[in-house]
Amino acid sequence: STEYQNAVINKGLKPVLRTFYNRIAFQYPDHARIRISLDTDLCMIREDNFGRPRSKENWRREDVKTDYPFDYLPDEDITRFPFGILEIKLQTQYGVKAPQWIEDLINSHLVEQVPKFSKFVHGVSVLNKDRVPLLPYWLPELDILEKKEKEKMINGKKNKNLNGNISLNVSIERKKKIEYCEPSPNKLANN
Repeated sequence: STEYQNAVINKGLKPVLRTFYNRIAFQYPDHARIRISLDTDLCMIREDNFGRPRSKENWRREDVKTDYPFDYLPDEDITRFPFGILEIKLQTQYGVKAPQWIEDLINSHLVEQVPKFSKFVHGVSVLNKDRVPLLPYWLPELDILEKKEKEKMINGKKNKNLNGNISLNVSIERKKKIEYCEPSPNKLANN
């Protein structure tokens, strides 16, 4: 920890991003073989002074508290992630398969795998596109997924079931998995 603290001091490093999210976590009380977390209401907020003062001489912004959804912030200072982030951590022995319910969930229409996804890389990249030479591979795919989700909400057919409750018909087609690929250069950063 001293090494990191010295690097921060010697290089004059300052925070450029704050993340905010609500997390719910699940774990068996007697072991940690399966741990699940779900992050929602994810926001990334600029902390830097690039372009205009935000944190001034302080190490962080003092105008931002924990009052989600941060409607008072200008759009260029915040990005609101439109999806929840589900993380499943398994401690299994080599060669042992994950429980079937996890395989079923991963292969369902309910989740989309994004290998190596980082909230922090995402926030820095989205809020500083002109300063980041390489953008993460998932940005174009997230735009497509967000449009699909909005279309589902708009075009979903509402039907009343026998009890008079309203249900939403959504197709249960299997989505393709997002594969990891090398990042492509951000052409905007080179101009």
